[in-house]
Amino acid sequence: MSLRERRSRRRCASLVLALAALCWPCTFTPGSAGRPSSRPVARCAMQTVEASQDDFEGEHIYTDVDPASIDVGEEDGYTFDDVPLEDEKPEDIGPVHYYGVTQADGIAIFQSSDLREEAEKLFPGDVVAAQVPINGSLARLLDGRGWLDLTLLGTDLEEVQPWAAQIMKKPGISKADAASLGYLSLDDSKLTPLAQHLPLPHRVVAQLEKRGVRKASPIQEAVFADIYKGKSFCLQSQTGTGKTLAMLLPLLTAMSEESQWGPGGDKIVVVTSSRELAVQLFSDIDSMGFYPKGKGFTTMVIVGNVAPSSAVMDANVIIGTPNELGGMLHKDNDIVTMLNTKLRGIVLDEVDEYTTAPRLFASKWAIKKKRRIYNEKKQTLSGRLGDFNTGVIEWFLKRSLAYSRRRDLQVLAASATMNRNMARKVYRLLRWDPLGRWYNKPPPFMRPISMMKAEWQSVPMMPTLPLDIKHRYVPVIPSDTDTNISNKHWTRKPYAYGGLPRLKVKSLNGQRGMGQRPVAKEKAIAMLDGLHDALRNRKGGSSLLVICRSVGVTVREAVRMLHEWGFHEAEAVHESLWTDPKDWPSRWAIKYNYDQQDKAVELGRRHQELNERARSGQNKELPVGSYEWQEVQRRKEAGEATAPVLVGFEGLGRGIHFDGVETVYILGLPQKPSAYMHYAGRVGRLGQKPGKVVSILPKAGAKVLQAWASKIGPGVHFKREAIERIRSAEVHDVESYKLPLRSRRRLERERPRRKEEKKPLLLPEPEKVAAELQRATSRWPGPERVPRYVTRGERWKIERAERRKPKQ
Repeated sequence: MSLRERRSRRRCASLVLALAALCWPCTFTPGSAGRPSSRPVARCAMQTVEASQDDFEGEHIYTDVDPASIDVGEEDGYTFDDVPLEDEKPEDIGPVHYYGVTQADGIAIFQSSDLREEAEKLFPGDVVAAQVPINGSLARLLDGRGWLDLTLLGTDLEEVQPWAAQIMKKPGISKADAASLGYLSLDDSKLTPLAQHLPLPHRVVAQLEKRGVRKASPIQEAVFADIYKGKSFCLQSQTGTGKTLAMLLPLLTAMSEESQWGPGGDKIVVVTSSRELAVQLFSDIDSMGFYPKGKGFTTMVIVGNVAPSSAVMDANVIIGTPNELGGMLHKDNDIVTMLNTKLRGIVLDEVDEYTTAPRLFASKWAIKKKRRIYNEKKQTLSGRLGDFNTGVIEWFLKRSLAYSRRRDLQVLAASATMNRNMARKVYRLLRWDPLGRWYNKPPPFMRPISMMKAEWQSVPMMPTLPLDIKHRYVPVIPSDTDTNISNKHWTRKPYAYGGLPRLKVKSLNGQRGMGQRPVAKEKAIAMLDGLHDALRNRKGGSSLLVICRSVGVTVREAVRMLHEWGFHEAEAVHESLWTDPKDWPSRWAIKYNYDQQDKAVELGRRHQELNERARSGQNKELPVGSYEWQEVQRRKEAGEATAPVLVGFEGLGRGIHFDGVETVYILGLPQKPSAYMHYAGRVGRLGQKPGKVVSILPKAGAKVLQAWASKIGPGVHFKREAIERIRSAEVHDVESYKLPLRSRRRLERERPRRKEEKKPLLLPEPEKVAAELQRATSRWPGPERVPRYVTRGERWKIERAERRKPKQ
């Protein structure tokens, strides 16, 4: 009998006693000491209680009546028992200890200390408290689920210190706690070499050492061996810790041992969030050393490189974005037939960027209805809002699982901001598998070993930024300036021409962000002026500029403004990869889309050149003696920094990596704190120097950043960047409406204003003077005749008739 049934029966018995005492008439006699004079009535009530006690199988009933105040003899057939049951109050067998699991498959919980029968399993993510007897091999869980085997300590089971177990109960994690666990500090002296975890070939180890990858990061130590054995996982770790390498290195190592490279070998599909990230992964994988470089063993399917079917059939690693991969892999019969037996793994990099996992709180049927409405919104709004098509990955993964018939298919997903809700979404996608390869076996949600030992698995989302990153902001206000931007950005276009509607459109998750219209044009211009001042005051080292969607400025327009201001070292990432100065059609990637040739090797070479420029701090070559070259030289002599400034949209802030980037400039306010985490994670990566993040945003946006500080990570404090104001107006910390009237007027006088040129007084033309005199002296003709309203159809007919008229 369950505990809930016991409690319900006790309440019923108490209610029966209360009703019997209130409803039956009782008379008292002197000297009876409160005993009822009607013996049959009391005996009837007691028999009722005895009957209920028999139903409870020997359980005891407790009421609010004090047993000492009632004098009942043995003939009444009713006695009270103050001794509780042994199963309700177990005896103490030892001190209490906290334990957590580090084994992905979990460990068994036994029903009793004598019988080693498995009752259930304890998985990573659950901290448990247990009483440990002296010199005992088993520990009893306080929640009553069973017993734990203490012989697994040190291998699959880890003891959690009491102070570390209390971390999960705090609303935030302090910097001292994070540093003491050694997770966010990434101490290189505590890391182990890669060769201790994987049987990597010597040429692969040599190539990784050239890139500065010599030791395994904490997340790599946690998953290398299990992925090598063929298990599926969902990974989460801080930015720059090598999550992509943690998925690809063991997968490629297993493929090199089990199959051959080339058309007859196994295939893996890598899904990325942007085409720039796809080019980066191609450049890293193709030159990793598992197979000869530039021989077609790796290819890309993205906008700007639509490879022919033959190149996809011959490649072993296929990289691309969800929409383009689905259009290529699932619409060719030969490729579909190949995927039936050759698809070995699917890697979902930055999975939370191109799919969503909303939190729906309702009943089972209401959740089903909400999810249907949510999917309809997702399909209808994505095309209008111009965001990533978040509905494509669901269909892509569903078809890929249906086409692949291999039992050893692996699915790996990773992101720095992945939480348990997103891990459940990945499992929901895998439940579409017609073969049931993941039936009741969700991929474990893995984090670094140090986190699992300290039982940080129970925290929904872990801090994702290193501790040494500096967070700064530059507030701006509209002012008089000669800077101007166009309305050609898709967020500023009219609704009829593909822009956003006049009404505010909420984002897909119901929060502020994707559907929001951009800021006013004056504020966007003020942010560009603030960016100019911030770049003038920067120091050495390459920089990365991320333009948020809320600004309403295109990347090409921002680069044009920077070039006009003399920052000729600024270059757009997509133009550096896809623009060919000798062939103007390739400016829009038309050449790479429709010539049916694989340009992946050329794009990888361009990415390596761009990465080398960022690492060395040398800007792109300019014609010697040109105006741009002279202006850059003049800035160098003045002591200004001329290192490259890489410009990209906000999708570039996920997963992209450039060596030597020391400062990240964020133009505008990001959509949410997780977006800021990804943008700020481009600096301070593993093997790189700790950098700085500078946000240029309106004055009111600084309060939003301060509110995000506790959500972004431990020890995050936003401070104002000290810069010299050149084009932007000075911003005071004190609000003007809070100042006295005299100080408010003084601030208004200090604000720069444009001097209006007085137009010369001109006399009216003689014809206009004569017309005015004639109107003044003539008789009033009456009110003007209101023209007849012309409908849209009539106007369309008139315009068509005018177009059909022959031109003279």
